[in-house]
Amino acid sequence: EPPAGLLALVGHRGLMLRNIEGILEVEMPRKELEDFDGTFYPGAGAKPVRLDGSNLLLRGTKLKNTHWVLATVVYCGAQTKIRMNAKQGEEEEGRGEKRSIIMKKVTRLLWAMMMLQIFLCLIGAIFSAAWFEDHKNSWYLHPALKGHAAREAVLRFFSWFIVLAQFVPISLIVSSEITKRLQQFLLESDNDLRDPRKGPLKVNNSQINEDLGQVEYIFSDKTGTLTQNKMQFRCAIVGDSRYGSQETEISRRVAEKKSGAPERRRDWEEQVAEVEEARDRELERFGSEGSGVLFDEKQKMLSVAWANTDHGKDVWSFLVHMAISNTVNPIKETTADGETRIRYAASSPDELALCQYAEFMGFQFVSRQGAKVTVEIKKRREEKDDDLYPDLKHHDKDKGDDEKFEIETKVYWLQAILPFDSVRKRVTVIYSDEEKKRLWVMSKGADSCVLPLIPSQNRTREQELKLNEELVQMANNGLRTLLVAEATHLPYTWWDKYDEEFNRI
Repeated sequence: EPPAGLLALVGHRGLMLRNIEGILEVEMPRKELEDFDGTFYPGAGAKPVRLDGSNLLLRGTKLKNTHWVLATVVYCGAQTKIRMNAKQGEEEEGRGEKRSIIMKKVTRLLWAMMMLQIFLCLIGAIFSAAWFEDHKNSWYLHPALKGHAAREAVLRFFSWFIVLAQFVPISLIVSSEITKRLQQFLLESDNDLRDPRKGPLKVNNSQINEDLGQVEYIFSDKTGTLTQNKMQFRCAIVGDSRYGSQETEISRRVAEKKSGAPERRRDWEEQVAEVEEARDRELERFGSEGSGVLFDEKQKMLSVAWANTDHGKDVWSFLVHMAISNTVNPIKETTADGETRIRYAASSPDELALCQYAEFMGFQFVSRQGAKVTVEIKKRREEKDDDLYPDLKHHDKDKGDDEKFEIETKVYWLQAILPFDSVRKRVTVIYSDEEKKRLWVMSKGADSCVLPLIPSQNRTREQELKLNEELVQMANNGLRTLLVAEATHLPYTWWDKYDEEFNRI
């Protein structure tokens, strides 16, 4: 993704990327794919722009959500990260082509047999040279065979090499390759391995077929393998209020088990049918908006969000947070009916589900133009409160509709993104208003990392205990949990103190 600092520079100054001049400073080539460190120093006294791994396009990258990009080459040829990882260093093992355990063992045996064959040939050549030295003057030897012992040793070495050539079974390699091709054909033609959406199984590497028969354990998790990376928002807790339901297939199974109902053994086909039936029920119940929140819960939450109360403002901020606290890229598409719809391109199914939930609630993330981020908030005209959030811009939409909705546009300017990593375990996004008078610091991530950042005066011991109980209950029901926090009413001068340091890190 493009650097936030560079987007801010382009957006605020109205420059074209091709017109920006400066100095790009990057680290020496390294093979770590996700690590990159660099700094861009633009001219005209602008602040340096920090670059990290999210700003680097690796060799072989395919464009998916855009037709072109503007970039500069920092590494080329053998210095690219892909090529550096593809090389098989002499001191490293396993960097080359993937091979099965059996083939690795066969290779070692072949080398051992080759060394044995060479050893036997040397023994034969030495004894032949010794015998020739003792009998070189024998009367029965043809004059043409009389010569030096060294010459005789070399000739006898290769003679014995031909005689002992069957020590190395060349046919074994050929037979193994033919067997693998047959296995590849059987795997690709097996209907039980056919995916209804992707088609038949595709064997990309026939060198590791033997390892399939040696698999003893398969470790799986609920985050991707079982959910197919299709996330659905189910429940939100804002303050002391809960919106949504924690009911899942796991919670229903646990309730059945606790009720004492006798367990019935089912084969895998019956279990697959039950999962598909449950999925159809979910789609019929919630729709296909990527949200698992019922309409009644939606109305309940929106009525609170538009109320002129402190809790209502917290709910409103939470929904805005769900819409824009991410790295999602909204893409406008035209359907066959001529209607314009927005498709979200997200690197994470979690962020996609949160953004779709915000859209379902009427807080639609509509555009990301450089550092400028736009959210359209949909509400009914009769619910309008002009005294609430006066900085919103109003315009009418769907005037012919009986319910007469209204679209309120909110514009934010991106200042910085602190991406998720295994150390921080959270993602933080910093926005400001167009006049640079106010800041929003939005953070979401694991509760163990976000909760300690909240000042002690803003939380009590009872609130922490209740929050932990809710998190444990959600986890037991098979739900993934995120803690959302936001710092508001910060002056822009607060970011001025950290901006330079952030770009220098």
